[in-house]
Amino acid sequence: TFEGIGLAIPVFESARHPHKFVAVYSMTITGILVLIVGMSGLGYFAFGSATDTLVLINLDKGALSDTIRIMFSLVMLLSFPLQMLPAIRIVESLFLQPSRPHTCDKHLKSAFRVFFIALVAGVSIFASTSLANFVSLVGAVCGLPLAFIFPAICHRRLVAVRGSCAAFSDLGFIFFGLLTTLVVGVENCANWGK
Repeated sequence: TFEGIGLAIPVFESARHPHKFVAVYSMTITGILVLIVGMSGLGYFAFGSATDTLVLINLDKGALSDTIRIMFSLVMLLSFPLQMLPAIRIVESLFLQPSRPHTCDKHLKSAFRVFFIALVAGVSIFASTSLANFVSLVGAVCGLPLAFIFPAICHRRLVAVRGSCAAFSDLGFIFFGLLTTLVVGVENCANWGK
């Protein structure tokens, strides 16, 4: 999916032909979007309104479906450390100083990482009661600000002239993002587990 968006700038900077990056990136994202929409459509077409949030649950019992589930589980388990590393490093930098050699700093950092993973596991257990609501809540709290609020704030601070049409449209995006985040968040909490 789109978790790799944080790598776009480093890939651009290390590209052999940076002038081709936008076209390659656009084709890649479009291809991913087509695959996701296509597979979602096929899942809904095959199982109808009884489609589970995780479509693999809908597959009939058998060697092929069990193999697919096992492979999916392995991908999730083996990619977890890779997905967690940037988040853990960011959170560590807020709470811990950089490690010094030959000190107990490494043990403190390891204990912090264990606590962080335990916290993520606890959230996962709680969220498993309503996966669709949890994904939507994360999208509302994290995705909507990234899509509407933060870009508008950055544009307003860096580019927009105070009192201009662009500055007012930035305020509109900020207000829309805040309102949408609030409405979707409250709606998800109200419908949790239904």
